[in-house]
Amino acid sequence: MMSKEDFILKVILLGLLSAIAISYPVWIPVNTMYPAIGIVSGISPIWEWISMSTSLLLIIIVVLLLFWRSKRKPLLIILFLCAGVTILFDYNRIQPWFYSLNLMLGAFLFSEKTRDTFGTIGLILSFTYIWSGLQKLNFAFINETFPWLVELFPIPLPAFFPELGMLAAITETVAGVGLLFKKSRNISAIILVFMHFFIMMALGPFGHDSNAVVWPWNIVSITLLLTIFLQIKNDRAKSIFPGSFTLYKAFILVLLLLMPVFSLFDLWPMSLSSALYSGNKEQSRVYMDDSFSALLPPSVQSHVRQEDQSILLNVWAMEELGIAAYPDMDVHVSIFKYICQIHPENAPYLVFTTYSKPNIFNGNRIETTYFCDDLLPAN
Repeated sequence: MMSKEDFILKVILLGLLSAIAISYPVWIPVNTMYPAIGIVSGISPIWEWISMSTSLLLIIIVVLLLFWRSKRKPLLIILFLCAGVTILFDYNRIQPWFYSLNLMLGAFLFSEKTRDTFGTIGLILSFTYIWSGLQKLNFAFINETFPWLVELFPIPLPAFFPELGMLAAITETVAGVGLLFKKSRNISAIILVFMHFFIMMALGPFGHDSNAVVWPWNIVSITLLLTIFLQIKNDRAKSIFPGSFTLYKAFILVLLLLMPVFSLFDLWPMSLSSALYSGNKEQSRVYMDDSFSALLPPSVQSHVRQEDQSILLNVWAMEELGIAAYPDMDVHVSIFKYICQIHPENAPYLVFTTYSKPNIFNGNRIETTYFCDDLLPAN
């Protein structure tokens, strides 16, 4: 019979494998038009080969871990090395779900006892919900993102209760804190399970039919909430927070509870700060001519705004790669510069506009416009 620890490991691995499969163009980029801009600068055949080989090896290791229990620790070490290398070649691989699920897998490598493994995963979930709620306490989420999420439901909830978005954000944070304490653990887990079902309804085929890659992560989170938090008893309850201390728990505390503070000052990536549908991330829009639009994949072309021949970079990434664009202004500008270099015949007609993080109180963004001539060296 499969142990609870093995079951949870397989759930996380299947979630990771499913998300990678849904977003395969970003991991195995074959004939993709969306530029891959990474920490490793310069695009050459050798770098492309290393990038793709590392991604393929990562996928193979995930599959092996599903079936090869006796070699778990060495396989996990190889998995983390592959994950660390593969993100060097494309910022878009630094996805919140990829980050979170890999940190959970780390609990199986760095925890000596099963209860410490569960406790570490519990901390990862708790800190993620705490910051996910805090990141949503802004004008853009309350007045734009949350109404968009619920607009397909039969009752126009925000119209009757404008503060509902703020209540949703606060509830998520409070529930995340509640997971840390025995008396509030069950009710907090139940609230968060319903939140995940709401997200899947809003983004699924009967909702906006958008960002399918988050479905596996939501299913994993629901499973973990039900199997870890709703079934923790006696001494295991202590291992979530005040019980056995491990260096990996301290590492998780720093990464997921303390470092997101710096994201508020643009000193830490938003993708690593639980900014999940928070409405407070940087955005960019590409304006193009007809000839460039014709080069885009059909799924992307259908989302080009006809009145001004433009598309949000995030929409382009979702439609072609299956993931949200990495939310960083410098990366966005580097992407536009690369497009200008690769398509010089279209360069005179390409325009790029970036939008800063919205003001937390009024939602206003600072717009900056770039032309190819601004970024390419003069002839």
